[in-house]
Amino acid sequence: MEITYKPTYSDFCEATKYIERQVVRSTKWRYLRVLSKIILVTLFALGLMSIIRYYEKFSFISHQELTEGLLAIEFGIIIFFIISRIYHKKIRALMFEDGWLYLSTNHQFRIEQDYLLLKIRENQHQYRWKYVRKTEKTKSYIFIFMDRGSALFIARHSFQSDEHYNTFYTQVTSRCMFSEN
Repeated sequence: MEITYKPTYSDFCEATKYIERQVVRSTKWRYLRVLSKIILVTLFALGLMSIIRYYEKFSFISHQELTEGLLAIEFGIIIFFIISRIYHKKIRALMFEDGWLYLSTNHQFRIEQDYLLLKIRENQHQYRWKYVRKTEKTKSYIFIFMDRGSALFIARHSFQSDEHYNTFYTQVTSRCMFSEN
């Protein structure tokens, strides 16, 4: 079975978000995310407490306490913007001229007996079925995970019908050795 489609920018954005959520579900990342939220909320609360105390007591709050509270708020905001800028720079790196042209050309998936064949432009990639970790079907995409953070995706709109979509997914999962569905 073979499917050819041209992914759009929104396809890449939605697939990236989905894969990111799959990665974040791991325990290590969950603890790191919870810890960072606790730190940011604590810094924000300390800053607000300092401002409230300043307005309640006016002259009774020391200059040092007010400065520390405001610095904590500013530090939390700066860290938030630094992390978001790093994330957006990594996404934009994918979208540079050559990279985006490469990614936005036609993708051709062909199911073979021993492997999944992906053709993009002149390049050809063979993914052996034994290396597929899991497959997932959402309402918009089929994901074929090769690793926890690495997946191939095929948008539902690239299929002719729902029956074709389900048939493709069934053929992929039937060939995978470690399908978790």
